[in-house]
Amino acid sequence: MIRDAFQGEEMARQMSNLMAVFLLVPMVAPSLGAAMVALGSWRYAVWMCVAVGAVVFALSMRLPATLPPEQRRSLNVREIGASWKMVFTTPGMIAFLAALTFSNSVFLSYLASSENLFDSVFDLGDWFPVIFGAMAVGLAVGAITNGRVVRRVGLHRMLAVTSGAFVGASALMLGVALLTDGVPPFALFAPLMLAALMTVQVTMINANTAAMVPLGRVAGSGAALLGMVPMVVGSLIGSLIDRQFDGTVTPLSAAFLVAALLAFVSIRVATRRSGARTVPRGRRTLAAVSPPGA
Repeated sequence: MIRDAFQGEEMARQMSNLMAVFLLVPMVAPSLGAAMVALGSWRYAVWMCVAVGAVVFALSMRLPATLPPEQRRSLNVREIGASWKMVFTTPGMIAFLAALTFSNSVFLSYLASSENLFDSVFDLGDWFPVIFGAMAVGLAVGAITNGRVVRRVGLHRMLAVTSGAFVGASALMLGVALLTDGVPPFALFAPLMLAALMTVQVTMINANTAAMVPLGRVAGSGAALLGMVPMVVGSLIGSLIDRQFDGTVTPLSAAFLVAALLAFVSIRVATRRSGARTVPRGRRTLAAVSPPGA
């Protein structure tokens, strides 16, 4: 829907704002769940899911169609297959998918292992909700900031900066882990981890947006594949990362750096193959994308 309604840097800004809202949920959800359990049975949480599902369904019926009727595609198997083929054959798309998958793998690994990490390594298990919430605030701030900055510097230039920063932050995180035998002071490691999480998050936002730019005719299929492939494959890779936990932060830190390097290279390849370039305009720089075959 965002791809239908917005383009270029404005699309990146809207994606960043949406991600900021999404990241604020972990701050509120645990408290709401605890309140429901405190007030009554655990079954309240199950019925709350039913109620929320009903509300979302009702609201979805009121959403306007964002794609003009003449551009809509049928839902037969042949048409869906043609749409998927168009997505996969778009120049740079495979490389963008690889970058999103590598980035998402370490992000999901953090989400899955963060409680064990903070408890086993730093002995801060009781403070996990507070720490996790603080990290979520930082990620939300990063997403909002990305949305403001990307309109000024251009999508592809911002993508190059954030992917490079992802490598730098991950390298610092691993360096500290190695220098402290995997058990650094929390006050030293936490800011580095937050920086790595913020950079991987904004890299995923910008890479997803850049990948969607040339998919206007098949935006639905593009959004589905860009969401599904990194989530499924990233989850499998993330589970392998989680299994390497040895009571220190070293395995996760090493995984962050490897993922950052692979994502950085993939983004460079995707940008070159898609024909993306930055075009200066006065004091501002906008991202331009050459159409396939241009």
